[in-house]
Amino acid sequence: MPHSHHTHSGQFCSHAKDTLAQVLERAHNLGFTHFHLSEHVPRQDASELYPEEIEASITPEKLRTTFQSYLTEARRLRRDYSNRSLHVLVGCETENITSPGTLDYLTQVLGSDANTAPELIGKGVVDYIVGSLHHTNSIPIDFDRDTFDKSVASFQTPASPDGAYLKLVDRYLDDQLEILQRLKPEVIGHFDLFRLFEPSLKIEAPEVWAKVRRNVRFAVEYGALFECNAAAFRKGWNTSYPGKEILDLIINSKGRLCLSDDSHGVQAVGLNYLRLRQYLIESGVDTIWYLEKDTNSSPSNPDDGKSAPTRFARGTIARAMGPEWQTHAFWTTFANTLESEK
Repeated sequence: MPHSHHTHSGQFCSHAKDTLAQVLERAHNLGFTHFHLSEHVPRQDASELYPEEIEASITPEKLRTTFQSYLTEARRLRRDYSNRSLHVLVGCETENITSPGTLDYLTQVLGSDANTAPELIGKGVVDYIVGSLHHTNSIPIDFDRDTFDKSVASFQTPASPDGAYLKLVDRYLDDQLEILQRLKPEVIGHFDLFRLFEPSLKIEAPEVWAKVRRNVRFAVEYGALFECNAAAFRKGWNTSYPGKEILDLIINSKGRLCLSDDSHGVQAVGLNYLRLRQYLIESGVDTIWYLEKDTNSSPSNPDDGKSAPTRFARGTIARAMGPEWQTHAFWTTFANTLESEK
C-alpha cells in the first residue's frame, strides 16, 4: 500500500534535484511498496520555457530528447526494482498551456494520433498519466507569486476590473476538463492548484462550484484516482491538495483517492506523509486506492458495468485498501526512520 503516484527527479526536470535512481532508492529505503514515476511531458514552444531552462540553453527539442531519455531510464529502473519489493510504473504528467495545441502535441509525443481513443493514448509508451495543468492564459500559476499575479491580471478587462481571480479558476476548470476528456488520465494531479497562493479561497460562486462538481463527476465515472498531494504542506497549506471542501465532494461522490508526494528530489520523498495521513483520517477517508500493472490480459473478474471500472486500457489496475491503510505497519517504520535521521 505505501505509495506515491507523482514524482520527479533533477535528472529529467530542471526545477528538481538528484537522479531518478537516487529518488527510487530513497523510496525503497523508506519502505514504500509502490513508487510511480511521472516526469513532465515536453513543452513544444520556446515561449513556454521556464527561466532556469532558458538560462541553461534548453530548447523544446532538448526537452523532447530528455523525455525520451527519461522513458528509457525509468524502464531500466523498473526492471531493476522488480525483484526488490518496489513496484514501479512509468508515467508522465501533462500540461495544458494552449488549446488544443498542447494536447495535440502530447498525443504525438506519446506515439499516438488524433484517431486514438483517449484511454489508449500513450499505451505501450507510458503505463499511466497524471492529468495536471500549471498554466492559465498560457501563464504559469505555480512558478512564483509574481507570475501567478500576472496570470490573474490577464483576466482583467476595463469593463470588468474585478473578479479576475474567479475567471482564472473558471478557466482552469475548463482546461482541466479538456485534459480529462482528451486523455482520461488514471490520476488527477493537484486538483485545485489554482489555490496555491490563496489556500484560504472558498469556492462559493455557484457557477464555479458547478464546474468543480462537473469535473469530479466526469473523473469518477471513468474510475480515475484523485491524488491527495502532500506537496501542498511544504507550500504552506494546512491540507493537501485537494482542499477540504473538494476532498469532501470527492468522498461523497464515491471518488477514489490515492497518495502522492509530488517529490522533486530525494529530500521530498514521502515529505509530510504523516501530516497527509492525519488529514485524511480526520476527513473520514476509509479507503485508499493505488495503481499496479495489470498482468491479466483476459481477466476472470471483469468490471461489472455497475460501477466505475478498475482496469484501465493503458495497462494498469486500481486496487483498494480499506480502513487498515490507517494503521499499516509502514507508518510506524516510516516515522521511526525519519526520527533516526534527525
